Amino acid sequence: MVSLDQLLTLVDPAPMVIDARACLRARHRGAACRECGTACPEGAITFPSGTGGPAVDPGLCTRCGICAGVCRTAAVDVRGIDGDAVLSASEIRCAEAAGAGAQLPCLGWLGPDRLLALAARHPVVRLTAGDCGRCRYREGGRRAAAATQAAAAALAALGSPNQFEWRQEDARSGAGGPPVSRRDLLRLWQAQGLQVARQLLPKAQVNPARLPAQVPPARRYWVARTRPDVAGAMMPEGPWKSRTASDACTGCGLCVALCPTGALTQAQEQAEWTLRHQPSACVGCDTCADFCPVRAVGEEPVPVAAMAGGTVRPITRRTVSICPSCRKEFKGKPGAQRCPLCSLVPGEGTAGDAVALR
Repeated sequence: MVSLDQLLTLVDPAPMVIDARACLRARHRGAACRECGTACPEGAITFPSGTGGPAVDPGLCTRCGICAGVCRTAAVDVRGIDGDAVLSASEIRCAEAAGAGAQLPCLGWLGPDRLLALAARHPVVRLTAGDCGRCRYREGGRRAAAATQAAAAALAALGSPNQFEWRQEDARSGAGGPPVSRRDLLRLWQAQGLQVARQLLPKAQVNPARLPAQVPPARRYWVARTRPDVAGAMMPEGPWKSRTASDACTGCGLCVALCPTGALTQAQEQAEWTLRHQPSACVGCDTCADFCPVRAVGEEPVPVAAMAGGTVRPITRRTVSICPSCRKEFKGKPGAQRCPLCSLVPGEGTAGDAVALR
């Protein structure tokens, strides 16, 4: 009888699709992110020089899904993995584990946000892994265990009674996976049909002058359904951050333009410019910090209330003025007389020469 793994290789030869609107490397070729390539156990994902996004070798990719689990912006779609079906199940196992529930090639597909989305649906989420030490996807097992610990710590910080149960039950038989039941086959055809249809749609074009911003669906789901009851608690370490901006900030707005989720926004009222941050939308990709020309972007612990409440807070304010030396608009600290560039030249301008924009 044909196995799921064997059937997947026949249904759709394209192993995965990368959403250029969400992929950090596709949005800006100077981005430092290479997480999917680093996590890939087969070395199927590379980053050719001079190209925007990663390249996938279909001859090496085994559709394990680990790349999708480590992608902070949910830019990776792996063929054969029905994400909606997995995220609606209370029991999930890897392909090498015994037991019931939704099956994944590797539990590494589950990152912290997807795990929290599962916990928002079910009081107990049961995860069953095979013998990760003998598996070709052992890196995915390690990452899945770490993601589960981070998600469990987040549930504790949020005051949620929901929990994860992790167990190991190896069912390795050497037959290449369990046989396909009629239900599994119908579900597989449905998932593959939708994924093939998406592949035939025109590819999204990314306008570098106006990059799109979108919060990953799993993050939106669990944040919208979380009601924390722990006053003063802080989020644990994970893919969530609260950003700060130092006095070095020049208000250039580059961090806002490159933020893939819209966690950073800017507003201007009369002569005051404000940079704002929303922790619930931040996936901790560090794009803002990496591209800040003056290294003004930092981070601090995330309050649970700000994370679950969708709080948008100002992290720095600047006065919009006209530099009396070069007559160009600039955003400076209150009381700044000249733009940063002209300030490097001694003897230019006098106090009170700056003209605030009204």
